[in-house]
Amino acid sequence: MFWSALRLALSAIRRNIARSMLTVLGVVIGVAAVITMVNVGAGATRSVSDQIAGLGSNLLMVRPGQRMGPGGGGTRAPSFRADDVEAVSRLSGLSAVSGFETTGAVAVFGAENWSTTAVGASRPYFVARKLDLASGRIFSEAEEEAGRAVCILGQTVRKELYGEGDPVGTRLRVRQFSCEVIGLLEAKGQAAMGQ
Repeated sequence: MFWSALRLALSAIRRNIARSMLTVLGVVIGVAAVITMVNVGAGATRSVSDQIAGLGSNLLMVRPGQRMGPGGGGTRAPSFRADDVEAVSRLSGLSAVSGFETTGAVAVFGAENWSTTAVGASRPYFVARKLDLASGRIFSEAEEEAGRAVCILGQTVRKELYGEGDPVGTRLRVRQFSCEVIGLLEAKGQAAMGQ
């Protein structure tokens, strides 16, 4: 019985060779498509997981947002103040608390300019975000308290404004402010908050 069914199937395949080949081709393409989509999904999941892990397992960012009022109208929540950051830093179990503000800005050095995201932050920001320096230094506590015009660049801004040169010790302009470059961050890649 089995052999007769096999002979019948083989003769049907020989009679309709084109249809049989197209069927096999369809199955192969379908299986390849499913395997490809599973791998793309796994790769995307791994990429997102790596980005989240790069933030740290214990990182919490709190930002003022927009409060929704009755009837759907919204009012802007006030920004955090320095005493808000100080109050949070007194909580137990926290390794680093930093206030920070981000804004779009154009950085200018000589004839070169680059549109980027500028981050104004306190010293603990570097610990909280796990940012390491490739060269230079982080601003001192005295510089922070005095509001001294110093800055630390990321690798993208360095590449766009200085090429492969070392920016530490130079002055650049961010918006209308001139600042001394005192540090250069190690390459970390694009984060959710910009460059």
